[in-house]
Amino acid sequence: MNTSTSAARRKLTRYHRAKGGSATTPPDRAAAHIAHLRQHGMIDRDIRTAAHIAEPTLYRAARRQGAISRDTEQRILAVQPATPGRARSLATIPPHSTRRRLQALVHAGWKLIIRRNQG
Repeated sequence: MNTSTSAARRKLTRYHRAKGGSATTPPDRAAAHIAHLRQHGMIDRDIRTAAHIAEPTLYRAARRQGAISRDTEQRILAVQPATPGRARSLATIPPHSTRRRLQALVHAGWKLIIRRNQG
């Protein structure tokens, strides 16, 4: 964050306080939006990158643990869901154990038939 951004943020904070407001807000709207993004296939790393926030900030907002800054809330709400049809799988399964089991079955006399998905 550069000096002008920092100064602008301080000025906005002073303005909100002068009007009787607060620089922070409950994380309810941000948490609901994070849940929405996750349902549409976005992973936390992609949400953090798009919102330019740190990992603890994302998790604190998602779990509704304490107030978050208005700036953070706006950055989270500005993130758009991933393009439909481009969702990634959240599971990663290493192939090593499967490969060993298949080799053992072939060695035991089983036929190995591999079918690949067409499409």
